[in-house]
Amino acid sequence: MRITSVRVDGQEARYEYDGKTLRVYVSQGVHVVQVSYETKPRKGLYFVLPDEHYRDRVPMVWTQGESEDNHYWLPMPDYPNIKFTSELLIIVPKNWTAVSNGVLVETKDLGNEVMWHWRLDKPHSAYLVAFAAGEFEAVREDCDGVTIEHYVPRGYGDKARFSFYRTCDMIRFYSEYTGVKYPWPNYKHVAVSEFIYGGMENTTVTIVTDTTLHDEHAHCPSSKFPCPGMETSRQMV
Repeated sequence: MRITSVRVDGQEARYEYDGKTLRVYVSQGVHVVQVSYETKPRKGLYFVLPDEHYRDRVPMVWTQGESEDNHYWLPMPDYPNIKFTSELLIIVPKNWTAVSNGVLVETKDLGNEVMWHWRLDKPHSAYLVAFAAGEFEAVREDCDGVTIEHYVPRGYGDKARFSFYRTCDMIRFYSEYTGVKYPWPNYKHVAVSEFIYGGMENTTVTIVTDTTLHDEHAHCPSSKFPCPGMETSRQMV
């Protein structure tokens, strides 16, 4: 990272950075530390862009933090046993959607760009801080008061119901089996290109490969959706 400034409680602060560890000097007590920086991450944050072999590739950005890769793009104590709340303000092109942990606080029009403000107010592990951005469309459903959202590449909304149809059933099963109600404010999927990890269960936002999206025939061979004897009808919008 290239650190441009470090402020503690609004004032310029003394710091040291050796390329691996950022050490900020503060007095005892509770402080707000602000780090301004830029970076071209080697891991943790990935940009999917057109190139000479894939000129029609749809641009996307997504993260993959497990288990200690988030510190390549976000200055943080990057250890799985460290937990904290998180809040991301993500600025993207106007026709893009940015999805992250927790609840969408607001979107703000910035002219040719838009800012997406996401906040998770319950502590979670450092490697589970995540976001994905691109030209997505959302398919939503209600699951016993829990909002479920599936973000898929634009034009693939009709396939989301096949890939993610049983999500509510799974949330309901584990809540009943453990006796503990689903603890988070919502649950989201984001299907992205070139996600070689298959899927990653970040807090409230699971990022999966877009190759999981499939049509009705793959879902119910020789039949119509919902598959007879396997699923009950539930509407996604």
